Amino acid sequence: MIMLHSLNVLDQIGSSTSSAMHQAFTLTWGIEMLHSYDLLEDIKHREHIGNKSNTDTDYANLLRSFLYAMLEDNCSNNFVQLFNKGFLFISLGKYIANDISSKGKIEKYSNFNMNTYELLCEYKTAFNTYKLPLIIASQLSRQSKIHNHIDKIGTDLGKLYQIKNEYEDCFGGESKTYRSAGVNIQQGKCTWLAVTALQRCTAAQRIVFNTCYGSNEPAHVERIKSLYERLNIPQLYRETEGALNESIMQRAETAGVPLELFSSLLETLNVE
Repeated sequence: MIMLHSLNVLDQIGSSTSSAMHQAFTLTWGIEMLHSYDLLEDIKHREHIGNKSNTDTDYANLLRSFLYAMLEDNCSNNFVQLFNKGFLFISLGKYIANDISSKGKIEKYSNFNMNTYELLCEYKTAFNTYKLPLIIASQLSRQSKIHNHIDKIGTDLGKLYQIKNEYEDCFGGESKTYRSAGVNIQQGKCTWLAVTALQRCTAAQRIVFNTCYGSNEPAHVERIKSLYERLNIPQLYRETEGALNESIMQRAETAGVPLELFSSLLETLNVE
């Protein structure tokens, strides 16, 4: 529970009233419901692609409606507006991802660039996973000094979280991801690994990428992994991970807030 942990660190003198704590627990449930809505929308999209009956539409709509009713009964309007932004970002992230997926292979992969990838990180991960809980915690604890730094720190946290998940999907094995390795490769997703590889590919290597990426064939998945290794993607990943980790802590120090807040968030990502 990032929001409650952040509030606990920021409100070290225990100034939160019982009313504020009631709001805190309500908003924590709200964030969990927002994430559940996002998952239901993903399931709904997969069922639509598979031409199955769309059984999750009513559940997603009910969850969203209940969330708004809960917020309106227990929280001020500025929190309702924050969740409005959260739902907007979910929609924007899915729109970008679906727009890319709808294109043919060659056109699709020509849109794999760092600008597109960073938009996906922002809309799909950074705001709802990190920025929203941090903004709420800073408002409840009245720690205005952190507010101006949340945007950059949250963006870096979201990008780090996304890159790490994508790397482990490719190289972590089933023991870490609890699913077959290389699912993102098979599904042809716009990932940091794919974008970085395309930035470094020769013309011949791009042909291999276009042929094998987005294929369910185990041999094609292995060829993409081998291509990543030849392009030194694992080393670039470790360098990027370290740079993001350092950037987050430097910004946290500049913000003048307890470093424990962000060091503990980084620990949950197993950043060394």
